[in-house]
Amino acid sequence: VSAALTPRAVTRMEARMREVVESFSAPLRERRDVVDLLDEFASPIPGTVISRITGVPAKGADEDRFRELARKTVRSVNPILSDDKRRRTDQATRELVAYVRGLTFERLMQPREDLISDLLQVSEGGSGDVVEDVVGIVAGLVATGTEATVLAATRGLYALLRHPDQLAL
Repeated sequence: VSAALTPRAVTRMEARMREVVESFSAPLRERRDVVDLLDEFASPIPGTVISRITGVPAKGADEDRFRELARKTVRSVNPILSDDKRRRTDQATRELVAYVRGLTFERLMQPREDLISDLLQVSEGGSGDVVEDVVGIVAGLVATGTEATVLAATRGLYALLRHPDQLAL
């Protein structure tokens, strides 16, 4: 993974992250009613960032579906899910893996400016193992980068709201 994280790639990812945060924060600036910062800001950002840096088509049904599948997939780590919820999270995981696998095969044929293409470029050819490795890396990003980021962002926002002087900075 580190071979794909070149300075150029990291700069590209940073720009996409800033774009995503701005797209969710801009509409909230003008609001004068109650804003649910968890649902309207903190929750959608991680899945959207992961989708953008990996190459999911932006601002459309694919991005929305990826974000929803990622959210459902992360729930699968909960050991006390009902059987019905477990089936739904397992189905979401299968759908997410299939989607990322398809995206990876697309990038083998037509590389783009995204993390999946970068990972394929630094890998050894396009064997099935490489595709599964890329799928595993994206799954790892979803698993580790979604819920933890939401919690950190929510706690950070709460701290800033409790300390207006720091918020002003």
